[in-house]
Amino acid sequence: MVLWSLLVGVSLASSSGASDCKLPGRLSIFWTLSTGLGMPKLQKCIDQVEKQAIRKEKFTERDKRFLTDFYRTLAFGGKALIFLRQSGRLMTHYLNKKGTDYVLHHRIFVKSDKVQKKMKTLRSKVRRNGCIEGKTYKSNRFDMTDRSHWDAHVGLYYGTIQVTSSRDKKGRCQLQWYAQVPWVWPTYKALNLRIDNFSNKKRFLVPTIRGLASKNNKYNLYVSDGLGAHLVTLDLAETFLSYAKWKETMAEE
Repeated sequence: MVLWSLLVGVSLASSSGASDCKLPGRLSIFWTLSTGLGMPKLQKCIDQVEKQAIRKEKFTERDKRFLTDFYRTLAFGGKALIFLRQSGRLMTHYLNKKGTDYVLHHRIFVKSDKVQKKMKTLRSKVRRNGCIEGKTYKSNRFDMTDRSHWDAHVGLYYGTIQVTSSRDKKGRCQLQWYAQVPWVWPTYKALNLRIDNFSNKKRFLVPTIRGLASKNNKYNLYVSDGLGAHLVTLDLAETFLSYAKWKETMAEE
């Protein structure tokens, strides 16, 4: 599950429990992620809190506020962009700590080539077995992310998809789809990210508009999914299940 890019979202001037950097507030985070300016300072702070998390060190209230500001900024930016809107809403739900199931528009799933491939396999099973009334076919758990579609790349992770077949009054085969993704971020342990192997190769890129335009990564940010998972440990977020349902009339051969 990857983080938000081209985002918007406070002052690289506040004091913090982290001694090597002055943690920014929301306006500076917003400015840096929007323009790429001041990125080395923001990157230094992200590096520092990541290492704190890996070492399982105590986070001060200021540290926690920085993380909340950072991820709230990413969520706000995602919701402001059409191609990341559902991902931004998912992040907001995660930070709101409700823990309740979240209903997605099915577009985020069907835009993923990996999901489409699984759907094709399931359709073939339905067709091969003659569209049995009430018969359900389910995929294995698989990585649903797709780099060619921003929302699917950012908002999806490992999940499953299933289809139940039936016939309408005209005898046409109806497919009821159900796709789900538990919004559970991978931990540092699951990512095998430690202090002795801490590097950008183990993290993903959060690009800014300036970084993309200049093709210069010094204006972009690196952060690990492990930090997003650590939010739950700090009681700043709560995992939940996201899903979508939709219908389709299967085409006749």
